[in-house]
Amino acid sequence: MSLQIDSDTCNKTADDISKSAYPNACWNTVETEATLVLKLFNTISPCTYLRYGDGEMNLIENHPAFAKKLIASAGACSVIGLPGNYTKTQHSWRTVLLKQFSRGGVTIGGPIVSAVLPLYKPSIISSAIKNKKAVWITNNSKIIKRNLTDHSFCSFFGFDERSSDAFIQIPPGRTLPYTSDIFGVYDRIFKEISTLGNFDVAIIGAGAMGKILGHRIASQLNKSVLDAGCILSAMRGYKTDRLVLQNQLKGLVWDGPSTKSG
Repeated sequence: MSLQIDSDTCNKTADDISKSAYPNACWNTVETEATLVLKLFNTISPCTYLRYGDGEMNLIENHPAFAKKLIASAGACSVIGLPGNYTKTQHSWRTVLLKQFSRGGVTIGGPIVSAVLPLYKPSIISSAIKNKKAVWITNNSKIIKRNLTDHSFCSFFGFDERSSDAFIQIPPGRTLPYTSDIFGVYDRIFKEISTLGNFDVAIIGAGAMGKILGHRIASQLNKSVLDAGCILSAMRGYKTDRLVLQNQLKGLVWDGPSTKSG
């Protein structure tokens, strides 16, 4: 059964919703950065796009157990996403993160784009994995698996048929999983990914742990990584903190029968 969507969303794509939500954004910059990232995913293997924000900034500052691994992951990015929301105002968090990386001995040599690129240009995910086998690593990935069989969902987010993809479940969390054994969870997930066999791109929505995991997937498994973040929550039908705060993006949240049924 096709998902039922409201009249405001019908006949629009996820990109349309984002663009109408922020008519005054620097859309030329959004398109330029999206084109850059997709070019890298089509020409570099592995290609790694990881995104860093206030959660990672606070962990680097206050949790030495994570700081070294997070800084190392940033240094390994083919293209890095840092705070900056396509307005004319510079985001101070970008400056703070670059200073933290520098203190940790890492200079970002590759291109820097916005950490919110997947929210402004949701189709970057479908474009990056077109004609490629993907593994989806996020909480309740089974909902995305189910939605990817729905024609309306695929049309909205720009996906083609995805029957060969793999899906890995991770615990819920914000910056880190809600568990006392974070590194145990991290090792378990990586072991599960390692047994999948052949795939081309890992799509990750796993907070700060996703950066460390993505670095390991790229360096040890030689696979590309796209850190998609909370746009995956929208694909599951979840109104996350970012999507609530950015009320203009509520139309991205896929709220149909399949997301309501569990």
